[in-house]
Amino acid sequence: MKKFLSALTTATALGLTAFAQNQSPAPVYPPNQTNNRAIGEDDSSRSSVLGGILRAVTGEQDTSSISLDQLTRNWNADARQAAQQMYQKYGAPAEVSNERIVWRNVGNVRSIEVRNQEVQHHFPYPHQDVVRHTIALNVPPEKIAELAQFSGSLIVDRTAGELSARCNTEESNLIALNLANDIVTGRLSADQARSRFTELAQATQQGQRPSYATGLQFSATSANTAFPDGPGAAQNQQGWQRIGW
Repeated sequence: MKKFLSALTTATALGLTAFAQNQSPAPVYPPNQTNNRAIGEDDSSRSSVLGGILRAVTGEQDTSSISLDQLTRNWNADARQAAQQMYQKYGAPAEVSNERIVWRNVGNVRSIEVRNQEVQHHFPYPHQDVVRHTIALNVPPEKIAELAQFSGSLIVDRTAGELSARCNTEESNLIALNLANDIVTGRLSADQARSRFTELAQATQQGQRPSYATGLQFSATSANTAFPDGPGAAQNQQGWQRIGW
């Protein structure tokens, strides 16, 4: 195992360094449009890097989908399936390790992470949370509790100005992010969003493709959403004594 992790770390560092030196600007996709390019489309450099990483980790010369299978062979079934789906949809990732695979700046999504984990979640149906989508979104502090009431698998990073959704499929994450935006903008309450999520999740399971499941229905690409905050004011000694410190 130590040799495996060492080879993986070294290969990842060398591979991503080589890729960075030859990287061309990432394509820009308009809001509300998912990047559906095939693996080979405008992605030969990144795929070549992933191939080198997979060869180093698995010892296999064939770095097609079977190599990805071998990289994730000890993962749980949901994570393995999510990794295959994201690779088939978006091509080679930006980061690979033995426990996670990450794509960055995919259309108007800052990052997509598939992690070999088993976080049990029963809303809107029983599943394991294995894939996480992160977007730029300024969430006001007064809306954070309402988002948590809507779904415990939403993660607010106010300092970075990001909102993440974690579920078992990309479709469910997109639904959650769109409904979260509806809560932030005051269009829906948490209870209304939960009801709508259940309806949309059922629709996707029946083979339908509602717009909330196919892409973000709002702009989340260019705004500076970070909130670095400011320095705090220290209490004087008398103030600390009043609170018992």
